[in-house]
Amino acid sequence: MWLSVLLFTTIFIAMSVVLTLYIQAEAKRVPVGIADFADINLKDVLDKAKRYENEKNMALRKLEDLKAKMEREIEDARTSADREIALINNTEGLSAAEKNRRLALIRQRRENSIGEIQDRYNEQIEQTEREIEAAQEKIDEYDTRLLEKAREQEEILNNQRMKFELEIQETVNYYEGRIAELENQMNEEINSLKTYHDSFVRQLRANHANEIARLKETHKNEIAALKESHKNEIERLILLYNPIFDSPAIKRILAQNAGEEITEPPSLNEYHTVLQRENILNSEEFERLRSYTLDSEAILERLQQIPFKNSVSPALEQLRLRSWFIVREYEKLWAEMANVIEDKSMTINQFEHSLNSLVKKSRENGYILDPRKPDNIIVYIDRNLVVKTDDLGYVFRKDDDFIGTIEFNVSEKGITASLIALRDENRPIEPFDKILVQVK
Repeated sequence: MWLSVLLFTTIFIAMSVVLTLYIQAEAKRVPVGIADFADINLKDVLDKAKRYENEKNMALRKLEDLKAKMEREIEDARTSADREIALINNTEGLSAAEKNRRLALIRQRRENSIGEIQDRYNEQIEQTEREIEAAQEKIDEYDTRLLEKAREQEEILNNQRMKFELEIQETVNYYEGRIAELENQMNEEINSLKTYHDSFVRQLRANHANEIARLKETHKNEIAALKESHKNEIERLILLYNPIFDSPAIKRILAQNAGEEITEPPSLNEYHTVLQRENILNSEEFERLRSYTLDSEAILERLQQIPFKNSVSPALEQLRLRSWFIVREYEKLWAEMANVIEDKSMTINQFEHSLNSLVKKSRENGYILDPRKPDNIIVYIDRNLVVKTDDLGYVFRKDDDFIGTIEFNVSEKGITASLIALRDENRPIEPFDKILVQVK
């Protein structure tokens, strides 16, 4: 639509330009009677006018120079007289009459000198002024002749101009009518285009409103789908990291109320030195085990602060309660075992005391206590003897009744022996057989 308006406007402007160029061309074709000026040699007239003007200007400059020179000479005469007058006035010893006489002479000479200068230059000035008047008369005569000839041609030019103006007016009237017609056509075209434009805009707005409604509905559906997808993804992630345990065994565990058995963290026992004496567990190992227990409790406590869902939260609670239960039971177990070990250690000490007394009284190196395991025979050796691993011992039932040979094994737990050989396979080693240690 706007392309049509632009095209029509361009055509209108082009026609206006063509009309203007046509009028200018017509103006150039106005017939002027140049032949009427044939009797006038314009070049000669202009040359003469220029020459007269130059003569006048030269005379004017000469007049100015003469007057300037005359004024300078007059000023010099006055300046010289003024200096002489000043000298007389400053001279002392002259009477007033003498001073006045001399001053009068100086003034008279000044006036005479000025008169001579004026007489000398006035004649030249008058001659120059006459030259200026003559040049001006020639210029005036030239202007009068040219003016008369111009007036004669003015009537011819006026007649030609009137004819030209009539022709121009007719042309202007014609093209103004055409322009008015074109303007009417352009206005009709513009009105038609405006009507089409309004209809087109209404249609666009209606289509735009329908498209906006469709896009809103599509956007609404997409948002709903995204929300549903987001909801499903959240549920999937929740199930991924917060699963529901559906196995029967786990369900049974989670359904149990472990809180009926234990409701608070169990108290922890102090380290028992019997564990160290019996080489079961030293204090460093005990503290490390205890720190692992406390670390596990701290981790479970932190995990329970997270708002897990589904089976995770009750599973953590069951882990915590069962951890308490296990710790409590193990604390009871090792405490009771330590007491039992302590009691047995006291009993063993009593037996060792008795055996030590027996060894001292019998002056034997030692005795067999438990020979049931040939590779781990329990023996008792005099504490004053230094026995090393791989040392040999000889077993006797009586002083001259040799039973067999054993080899000692020394460790942190004590001294044991292994059977090397029996003198008679039908006569095995028995408890309280005597031991003779072979000292290397």
